[in-house]
Amino acid sequence: MAGTITTNAVVLGDSATAANNFQLRSNTDGSMKLARGATGALGDILTVDASGNLANAGSPIQRMVLSTAQNTTSGTTALFTGIPTWAKRITMSFNGVNYASGNLQVQAGNASVETTGYASSMSVNSGTSVVTSNVTTGFLITSNSGSANSGSFVMTLVSGNIWAAQSMTNAGGANSVVMAAGQKSFSGVVDRIQLTAAGAFSAGSVNLLLEG
Repeated sequence: MAGTITTNAVVLGDSATAANNFQLRSNTDGSMKLARGATGALGDILTVDASGNLANAGSPIQRMVLSTAQNTTSGTTALFTGIPTWAKRITMSFNGVNYASGNLQVQAGNASVETTGYASSMSVNSGTSVVTSNVTTGFLITSNSGSANSGSFVMTLVSGNIWAAQSMTNAGGANSVVMAAGQKSFSGVVDRIQLTAAGAFSAGSVNLLLEG
């Protein structure tokens, strides 16, 4: 094409010392990198993978992505898949989630949702009493079925595939606050997470904020 120069690498800088220059290189797999030295041999500074994800040589660049909200108006699960490998903290926010019975909990996993091995405790403070409970089937959120539950759940990577979690919810503005915490070592890198109700959903919505 007339007026177009095609090359896969350019040198930035005009220093007579090669190490004081930089190389910008475009790769055939759709990735790109900026590296130190005229040949790029002194180490990467910034890389962009084929999906457009940025990273620098010292540490990953902070990313924050809001997913698409899901309505919780039917069924018993709201599943989010495709969680990127760079995600180190996952925040699930609830808006007026109502469900029929039992506990509301969060489950996650790799390739499939894991339903065992959780260490989760929940404390329900109604203003006049405090009730606690424990489960191993997921991260507990609340037991306030039949109410519009709003709040947030945060899951943070500790190391490897071990995640710690905590949450706080309120039932429809009533004098009831639910706090919960837990941890789990997953079988692989977490790539999905779901909100699970014992009884069918009837109202509300849920969404994820991914950070890494």
